[in-house]
Amino acid sequence: MNREIKGKYMKTITGFVALAGALLITTAASAQQSEPVAASDTTVSYGDWSQHCMLVQIQKADEKEPGPPQRVCEATQTLNVQQQDGGQVQRILTVAVGSLPGVDAPRLVVQTPSNVDLRAGVSFTVGGEPAGQPVKGGAVGSTDAGKELKMTYVTCGQVCAADMELSAAQLKELKETKSASVTFKIMNGQQIALPLSMKGFSAAVSAAPPVN
Repeated sequence: MNREIKGKYMKTITGFVALAGALLITTAASAQQSEPVAASDTTVSYGDWSQHCMLVQIQKADEKEPGPPQRVCEATQTLNVQQQDGGQVQRILTVAVGSLPGVDAPRLVVQTPSNVDLRAGVSFTVGGEPAGQPVKGGAVGSTDAGKELKMTYVTCGQVCAADMELSAAQLKELKETKSASVTFKIMNGQQIALPLSMKGFSAAVSAAPPVN
């Protein structure tokens, strides 16, 4: 689900469901040198999250032919930021949680803009509340205490992506929490902390994929 940030951080549900770009598949392809070939996809909204499913064939570097079609699903949320005075709307954050074919453990993937400090990585905080003080550009500058998950960037181009494997306990916490936030640092040293709505996350990540 796309969410939009306007002015001094006024959250708006845009009502427009945009695909997250198959973050899990793209990140895995970069890390494993595999080539995903999309066949079909579906998107279903659950509150402020969406379940995005793709039927893909993954061809690994040491294989001559792609494997049989497999369905990959991820729960996604996208945040857009609109500059004040009705300026341009830009995607600032996409978060995805899901499992890859043949892998039981789910993965958390965070996609940020490209002008980030790669050395700082990404912090995903479970619980806690935004401090409520906007920084330049409309983002919230800090968060109250919560449980922090440190993530490392794994690929960077027009956007950058960080990921990590989630334990069963960590996934359970994500399903149960009422609040979360993502923090990263841009190249000028400014730290950006963006709160996430967790409304609908548990349903989106647990739902059975639609039948095509």
